[in-house]
Amino acid sequence: CYFWDNLVNDVAMETYHHLDDNDHLIEGRDYYNDTERPDYTAYTYPHPLIEDEGGGGSYMSIELIGSQTLVQSSDADNSQSITVPENADICIVCLSGYTGIVADTMLNKLNFDNDEDITFTFIDSSLVSGNRCQVEAYYIVNPPSGNQTLYWGSNSDSAFSEGINLYVMFFSGVDTADPVGDTDSDDTVLQSNTTVTVSSILENDLMIMASYAYNGTVDANPSGYDQTALTEPAVFNSAGFGVAYEQNETSMYMETTGNYMGSIGFVLKAQEITTFNVTYDGNGNTSGTAPVDEIDYEEDEEVTVLGNTGSLEKTGYSFNGWNTSADGSGTSYSPADTFNIVSNVTLYAQWTEDSGDNLWKSQWKGKIFSGKIWKG
Repeated sequence: CYFWDNLVNDVAMETYHHLDDNDHLIEGRDYYNDTERPDYTAYTYPHPLIEDEGGGGSYMSIELIGSQTLVQSSDADNSQSITVPENADICIVCLSGYTGIVADTMLNKLNFDNDEDITFTFIDSSLVSGNRCQVEAYYIVNPPSGNQTLYWGSNSDSAFSEGINLYVMFFSGVDTADPVGDTDSDDTVLQSNTTVTVSSILENDLMIMASYAYNGTVDANPSGYDQTALTEPAVFNSAGFGVAYEQNETSMYMETTGNYMGSIGFVLKAQEITTFNVTYDGNGNTSGTAPVDEIDYEEDEEVTVLGNTGSLEKTGYSFNGWNTSADGSGTSYSPADTFNIVSNVTLYAQWTEDSGDNLWKSQWKGKIFSGKIWKG
């Protein structure tokens, strides 16, 4: 069962739902026996933390489509060539090192082709104060594809005197308008493990974690955890460096050994799939039903116009196709015509007033005439 506010007899409790022991209820967003909590607008049921197994989700799946390891072993190595996949929505750079300065970030420049117009955005960093062991992350959306040169720089000439490690990743399926969600960091000294936790994650979002251990090791795929460890990046100066990701997860863990450790975690947000629908309207019909198109169309997908499958009729009129406006002033379509959809569309039945034989038939259809039924 569920407890509102995680209280029982005024005592705070950790209350878990019984579908997945890794998720727990959040204060103020619960149900009790399928009943809404009073005086608030409830979430839909089942609980929003539980992944809907019914499929047909409204968000794209984020996919890792490329990665590359870069190692700077001296102050001179501040640019290297990389290959950017053509369909990459985002480029993530996680870097680490034991630097010659104490600062919030190691870099003051990270871009492609030494061009400030295609520069990276800072995500988060972890710094063990005074010990200059650091790991940090940056991103750029819609990176230029093909063979590129990645440039980086620092405020201090001595910042990279002990070398840095860079792990470059490319993902598709990311919301390029708002790509990064919640972040967390863990700054540790002589600790055997590290955990990062974010506060929220939505359907198909990806959590990424990067850990660095000076003069030590990092296990990015510890036993008992489902996270996917990426190919272990090459490291400089006897360091450990691990990067991993996991979908629909708010907490990640790595086992570390060494003198000084730092970790960061952040959410990569999935692109929502925009779908559109076609609705048919009888537009004054006196019998029959309008066709129903149950397809959820993605943007620019081809639509085939349906015919009068519900036998729409209007007394005194004949069916004459469809139009995007009820009065016929929009775009006209005949059954089996096609168009590419870019927004929700309503197609209105068009009616041509009967005359002559058609008028006579429509007026007398279904009525008694000379002792017989006129069937048209």
